[in-house]
Amino acid sequence: MTAVHHPSRDRLRFLWLAAGLLAIWFSAPAWVIPLAPWLSNVFLLRFFRGQPLWRGLLFQWLGIVSVVLVSQWGFIPAPSQVAVVITMVGALVGLIPFLFDRWCRPYLPTALGTLVFPLVGLAIEYGLTFVITGTIASQAYTQVSIAPLMQITKLAGIWPIVFLLNWTAPVINELWERGTFWPGWRSVQTAWAAVLIAAFGFGGIQLALAPTHTLTVPVAGIALDTLPVFEMAYQADTGKTMTLPPTTDFTDPNFALVSQAFGHFLAEPTAPRYAPVRAALASLNDSLFEQTRRAARDGAKIVAWSEANMFTLKADEPGLLSRAQALSREQGIYLLMAMVTITPGQERFENKVVTIDPQGQIVAVYHKNKLPAGEMSLGGDGTIPVIDTPYGRIAAVICYDMDSPEFIRQLGRQQVDIVFAGSGDWRAIAPWHSYVAIVRGIENGFAVVRPVRGGLMVMADQYGRIIDQRDYFSSSDRVLRGAVPAQHQATLYPLIGDVVVLVAVMSGAALVFASAIAAVRARRIRRLLPQIA
Repeated sequence: MTAVHHPSRDRLRFLWLAAGLLAIWFSAPAWVIPLAPWLSNVFLLRFFRGQPLWRGLLFQWLGIVSVVLVSQWGFIPAPSQVAVVITMVGALVGLIPFLFDRWCRPYLPTALGTLVFPLVGLAIEYGLTFVITGTIASQAYTQVSIAPLMQITKLAGIWPIVFLLNWTAPVINELWERGTFWPGWRSVQTAWAAVLIAAFGFGGIQLALAPTHTLTVPVAGIALDTLPVFEMAYQADTGKTMTLPPTTDFTDPNFALVSQAFGHFLAEPTAPRYAPVRAALASLNDSLFEQTRRAARDGAKIVAWSEANMFTLKADEPGLLSRAQALSREQGIYLLMAMVTITPGQERFENKVVTIDPQGQIVAVYHKNKLPAGEMSLGGDGTIPVIDTPYGRIAAVICYDMDSPEFIRQLGRQQVDIVFAGSGDWRAIAPWHSYVAIVRGIENGFAVVRPVRGGLMVMADQYGRIIDQRDYFSSSDRVLRGAVPAQHQATLYPLIGDVVVLVAVMSGAALVFASAIAAVRARRIRRLLPQIA
């Protein structure tokens, strides 16, 4: 059985809480320090184990809510009141592994006791992927800059990293509570260290043996600012002007106002008062074509646009497509047009990518599949078109599609070489959201090209190594350029899917069940002891 830490003996308990909360601060998307997530639960678990239950729950919950609201404000794309409620509920859910560690650990052998916390945490994080939009909130993405560790996603996705991050806390605490820092060869600390070394060793070998890319293709990714069009819709609605900085987040009340006005435009785009908005969109579309021509003349063979960079009425779409087809023929390029098509009288619009080949033929039309709450796009059918080109197999997806590993695995199974993942982000979610896309590429063995409005524009190879990147907010030139390797790398994860995490979840359930039986037996024994005496 595991030795239980006594609350009264730890006079530094609130220091551990403060250290854990500070580590959470430096795990935030805006300023991730990769070491911080490894430390946060170590200190928080130390604090929680040393408190009466009610005090541990209350202080830790309040602390986490406070730190997350300040350090990650704007991350949740919702009005401020909703964001606060979601944060409070999320912090409460995050306490569940701590509770199970407290309840189950005393009734299990030491080694098994350390597994309760990480397995319950893994089950919760995996379960949340079916509630929120994919894995965007996973702590695994804090490790993107640690290239050797990230290669393990080729085997089983992000879940081994989530497990290791969580397993560290009870392993270190078990060592801490025993008061010895030489664990011995048979200890759980040695097992933990061996697993960690194996993970880094696997990744190091992968990177060391990575082939030299002999087949590359010059690619460009374009992102143009659409926020002025929203402001113009607001002016058309109210007669007032409003100018928002590019760093404006969804939680900003002024953004809600201009978004509402643009929604009114989408509902009746042909209304006379919206003539200036239509003219502004036409000018934006002209700029897209001009930027595309310029990129092609600079040598790009494939040009992709960021999500929803072109807006058009349904009646005007054929003319724009004909113009794009002529441009593709003229320049001999593949053009991936990320566009929104509005049909007057219909509540939902088309958020899609139309792919045109160098002969001017439309070879694929893809509609965004994974829609965040509130987005009024027409959803896709669950299939991602794959296009065979002289430069390898390519595919296009949109924004939140890349947050869903189970959805993107189809591209790994089809051995796609390059995925274009245009997106529309915002300041608080950058560069985090680009990290998510990079990890999908590592998992499935394809290169990623991600032109994005309002975030980190990035190109990365099949190992997550950066080819080109630009900060949308600080760069005057919002065009990605680079030679992207068109060489798929076979990985295991697309073939086995989430088998590993499902086995881990079932193992966690078995441990909880075993500890519950042990607890019941222990209670019966305690009741019988007075009678025997």
